[in-house]
Amino acid sequence: MFAQQVLNSLDFVQSQKGLDNIKRLQENSIFLRTELRKLGFTVYGDLDSPVVPVLFYNPIKMLYINQELLKRKISVVVVGFPAVPLVSARIRFCVSAVHSREQLEYIVEHIDQLGDFCGLKYDKKTLKQ
Repeated sequence: MFAQQVLNSLDFVQSQKGLDNIKRLQENSIFLRTELRKLGFTVYGDLDSPVVPVLFYNPIKMLYINQELLKRKISVVVVGFPAVPLVSARIRFCVSAVHSREQLEYIVEHIDQLGDFCGLKYDKKTLKQ
């Protein structure tokens, strides 16, 4: 049974619908990561990775932002000490192929507001531009 599930998954990924989903996932990941970097956030990971970790450095601010995002119906994964060093607190956005551009823009808009409010835009490369 397990082998059949694996075969079905491989068939789907190789189908046109599967290839379209992979392309849309890549586009969504690149869009979110690029927009967050433009705003001055420090974003880790590969350009097209669907996991988009954004550094918030301060665990207290990260927890506040997590609460605010939840109020705005945005779900994220919070990663703090001891999983990462104390000053490397981060929030991970998990992008999917079914996210619409409007949903991603909504995320960018709200994280931009919260980043300004909490003073969390530290990316020096972006700030010079």
